Amino acid sequence: MTLCCFCSPSSTEQSTIQECFCKDLKLKKSWACGETWTEDCFVKRCIGGKIELTPVVCAEPVIPRCPRNQLIKIMDGCCETWRCDSRCERYGDPHYIFFNGIPYDFLEDCTYILVEEQSPCHHLTIVVDNFCILGLKGSCVKDVTVKYQNNTAKLSIKFCCCN
Repeated sequence: MTLCCFCSPSSTEQSTIQECFCKDLKLKKSWACGETWTEDCFVKRCIGGKIELTPVVCAEPVIPRCPRNQLIKIMDGCCETWRCDSRCERYGDPHYIFFNGIPYDFLEDCTYILVEEQSPCHHLTIVVDNFCILGLKGSCVKDVTVKYQNNTAKLSIKFCCCN
């Protein structure tokens, strides 16, 4: 990396105040004195026309207890953290395993809320509409509706009954 630091007179020739900045010739970037940024796992600061480097300090990773022991390692480029792989699953008709690992069977002819945020951040809701057919064990999904922010997507299943 080629770094070059400059202190040059301000645009007013009569002034004795100098502008201070640091410049990276290779990346064609410059920073004013006092600026701080993170790059290449270093916290960099432009001070007195020179770039000071301080290694990024990573916190000791805490491994959370997750339902079904589903963990994901997250790398941000310098540090690693762990989080739970939060997902729900559907299998068969009409079996679900929720984020917390608890299984549910939705056997009624009604609408079930599968996901709804407790503290709305993304405004996400997922609902499933079931209907029952006489003589058919279990239930059938009629449609699934996903609402995210101001968007709605609906997947509907059409059934044909032939004699």
